[in-house]
Amino acid sequence: MLRAGINVLEEGIGVRIETDVVMGDQPINLMPDMPVEVEEIEAAMAR
Repeated sequence: MLRAGINVLEEGIGVRIETDVVMGDQPINLMPDMPVEVEEIEAAMAR
């Protein structure tokens, strides 16, 4: 599992994005359609 995140302690919020990947000779992303870019996440939240 790969994780990226940010915590804004002053605001009491945190966001973490996780991606499941099978590691091996040829890594396989198990979540290729999940939004990870800011624009993609904002679009998903607007739905």
